[in-house]
Amino acid sequence: RDRMQLKKWELLSAHAAADSAERLLISFRKRFQATEDATALSADVTPGFSFHF
Repeated sequence: RDRMQLKKWELLSAHAAADSAERLLISFRKRFQATEDATALSADVTPGFSFHF
């Protein structure tokens, strides 16, 4: 019975971790969208220009 509770909790925490990771990724992408756009512009203007995270 305790093991069932533990499994349930592990599953819930795994879901929570995945959810927060996804949110983090989304906010990260939103934050860097402007940077990526600016980089694409610079890449067009300056041939051979590469941008690395």
